[in-house]
Amino acid sequence: MGITLQAIDLYTTDETWGKNFVDRTKEGNKKKAMFKILVIKNFGVYYKTKETSLISQARTDEEKAVVLDSYSHYDSDGRIMKQADDYLVTPLTLDVQLTQNDPQVALEQKKTLMNLYVGLNMFGITVQKGQYDNV
Repeated sequence: MGITLQAIDLYTTDETWGKNFVDRTKEGNKKKAMFKILVIKNFGVYYKTKETSLISQARTDEEKAVVLDSYSHYDSDGRIMKQADDYLVTPLTLDVQLTQNDPQVALEQKKTLMNLYVGLNMFGITVQKGQYDNV
């Protein structure tokens, strides 16, 4: 059983959502809204009921490299090919955009303090007979 995660990225942006660090300690930036993006790519949970090649069984560094390499090939759906049929939670990609306004400015201009947008490509849960029987 395990999880897969191809990438996770968190960064500050400008108001057009372009990657850009804004120094909020500078006087001219203190009242500006803060924009953040979080991207999680291909997060999934798998349960492989008939696995025979485990990293703990590898005796040499070469054997460990072969096992690790088998977990680095993704199919078109973002699944690791070695686990493609064994996912409980199908790999998902999540995009989150956060806008945080300065509290004083939000109050004065009657704006929301925070806006959160969450984009999710899909969310799937699958349980196969072998997985169900093992649980």
